Formats: sequence, structure tokens, C-alpha cells
Amino acid sequence: MIWGRMNNKELGLRGEEIAAEWLLGHGFSILERNWRYRGAEIDIIAVRDDTLRIIEVKSRSERSRDSITNSLSDVKLRQLVKGADGYVSSRGCDFTGGVRFDLVTVIFSGGTGYEVEYTPSFFYPEWTAVR
Repeated sequence: MIWGRMNNKELGLRGEEIAAEWLLGHGFSILERNWRYRGAEIDIIAVRDDTLRIIEVKSRSERSRDSITNSLSDVKLRQLVKGADGYVSSRGCDFTGGVRFDLVTVIFSGGTGYEVEYTPSFFYPEWTAVR
């Protein structure tokens, strides 16, 4: 598949598929994909090492690589915390390793190539800010 022929939505969906495959190949168990809670959406909810992972997936072309961190606004981070809080509350989950917020970045390049970058614990939320 040639990345340059895909629109942003298609590129994002393909990036989420690649991220999920990568996570499965690296010992994660995926519990949910595109989980929604009161206006918040979590791309992937997974478990590894008895730790609940709230995973944001960002897909970019090589030429727009610098814009990845800029796309993680305070509003988006608050939505991730809100969604994680809702997920844990609704499922009655108890993970001995706690909850972490991870980032998977899929960078498309060269027409058909890509690379995956995994950033564990890319931010630490203030849980009381979402209640």
C-alpha cells in the first residue's frame, strides 16, 4: 500500500492497526480498541505486566514528524485521563501494576515503509483534575 495515496483518516486507521500488531508482538494483551466514554476516546486499552496501559496512537508522515508532540494538547490529555477513569470505574478493574499512559507513534515514509516508536509513560496525570 502506498501511504501517499491515503487521506489522514485512512492513515490514522492504518497506524492504529500497525500499532495493535506491534503491541501484540511485544507481549501486550489488547482489551479494547477505540473505547469511548462520555466524549473521550482511547485508541487502545491493553495490559502488560499486570499494568493497565492507556495507549494513544499517533500516525504521521516522515515530513510532519515534528508535529506529533504538538498534537497532544492539554485537552486531549484530560480526555485520556477521563476515559481511563471511566474504564477503570465501569470495569471494576484492579491492576497491581497501576495505570500507565503510553504513546505509540507510527511514522510512514518512503511510500510503503514505516517505523514504530513506543514511549512508555509519556505523561503522568493528575487524577483529581477530571472528577
